[in-house]
Amino acid sequence: MTSPPSTTAQEDTEGATLRRRLPSLALVLTLVTSVLLVGSGPAEAAHEITAARAGGDDRYETAATLARLEFPEGSGAAVLATGETYPDALAGAALTGASDAPLLLVRQDAIPEVTSSALEELGVSNVYLLGGEQAISREVEAELEEDYELARLAGTTRYGTAAAVAAEVDRREDELGRIAGLTTAFVASGEAFPDALAAGSLATTQSDAFPILLVRPDAYPAETEQALADLGIEQAIIVGGTEAVDEHVERHLEEDLTAVLRLGGDDRTATAVELADFAMREFDYNGELTVLTRSDDFPDALATGLHAGRNDAAILLTPPDDLADPTHDWLHDVCPTIGVVRAIGGTDALHVATLDDAVEHAEHCHSSEGQTGETYIVEPTRPVTVGAGATVDLHVRERHDRRPLQEPLDVTLFPCGNVDRATDRFTDADGDGFADGIATSTNGDVRIESATEASRIDPGYAHNARFLHGDLSWTLASDAEDCTVTIVFGDIDGDNQLPVDGEGRPLEHYGARQVTWTAS
Repeated sequence: MTSPPSTTAQEDTEGATLRRRLPSLALVLTLVTSVLLVGSGPAEAAHEITAARAGGDDRYETAATLARLEFPEGSGAAVLATGETYPDALAGAALTGASDAPLLLVRQDAIPEVTSSALEELGVSNVYLLGGEQAISREVEAELEEDYELARLAGTTRYGTAAAVAAEVDRREDELGRIAGLTTAFVASGEAFPDALAAGSLATTQSDAFPILLVRPDAYPAETEQALADLGIEQAIIVGGTEAVDEHVERHLEEDLTAVLRLGGDDRTATAVELADFAMREFDYNGELTVLTRSDDFPDALATGLHAGRNDAAILLTPPDDLADPTHDWLHDVCPTIGVVRAIGGTDALHVATLDDAVEHAEHCHSSEGQTGETYIVEPTRPVTVGAGATVDLHVRERHDRRPLQEPLDVTLFPCGNVDRATDRFTDADGDGFADGIATSTNGDVRIESATEASRIDPGYAHNARFLHGDLSWTLASDAEDCTVTIVFGDIDGDNQLPVDGEGRPLEHYGARQVTWTAS
């Protein structure tokens, strides 16, 4: 056993402002620094964006790199999981936060040299083993017993192991984390890695511990059901869309719990963005550090959760060789606060060009002409579909860049066909510099019934809507089938129009949400 670790396997953070100053990594080094200029509205200070990388030659070395990065003074404990499959490591994210210990990887029947070295350099004395002997063999356990105090957390299935990990998290914590006053756990598919991976940052926040429990896409395992009851969970946050966790499982959760919330996008990269937005709203993440991992394979990203959670960083997903559209858009929207974009894994796991592309989008999200991006968050954060005759409540609370809300704001409606929500571009067919179709919906039936402290409400427009206790809310209604994109924007020049550039991008700060009414 040795005392505090050396810093032979760490990576760069030059130009970043994080919670602590991180030592240099010789193992992997990618550094790009640029100046970001933000236009439109009040002047915003330029800042540097750093492209960074934490990785190694394989998954085991990447995990060791992250461990040394987070614990330059050593750690008394470590969590070990197999690097050959993903469920145990991803469910273990909350335990790394609760025990303030890094996650390192082993093979089922062997301890990689890089993992042994990391354990020694970190000065570890206590080790958690995650999973049964099919995950980490008795031979590996016996080898570790010679030098470390061991505790194995395991069930007969991956769902049981996740439950055992959650029970240990509960044992170590005075109380589990609460969201909206409710004791909360994340629930993700145990048969695919991306959603649980992206939730790892939220599960490992330093102030609270949120267990990650696993379900089948179409079944609610008894081990998970029992764990939710034993832990006193009141609220489940389902991570992923209905293909990841279907509505049958969601209904079962609703029967057992006080509240169930789903955070899911059209694909795994969009789900990660939903989680990132949620973290900014609920956990005060600001995007200063943004972590980028590959979306098509799990190995390098297994140990990412604690690093991201300790630094209030969202975990975004992308294919190795092409920046995903939802990831691109999120970087564009949040860019005013980003200081570091860090790729996890070597250059095969996430290509240099992909990291460079991410940094470039964050740097150039605001042009000198004043483009703004979607800088208000409108909730609900997913498109809403309801029956004709229903009302829909929406609200905006804050901006991605964490600036105070400016008031008053205008709320208006656009036909769905006039807004491309994939790129947030608006049509301007007549070329007058303003988005077409303002203050009406696709069929002209949607109306704004109320808006917080609005000075005047027309059927499709709430002028000068002001905040009440920091919250601006409005209610939409339609008696017939219709579709609308409701927009809240800072009408800087007071002309009741939304100016756009030559490519249809808004030039005033705004937020958007699509609502569709279908046949009853």
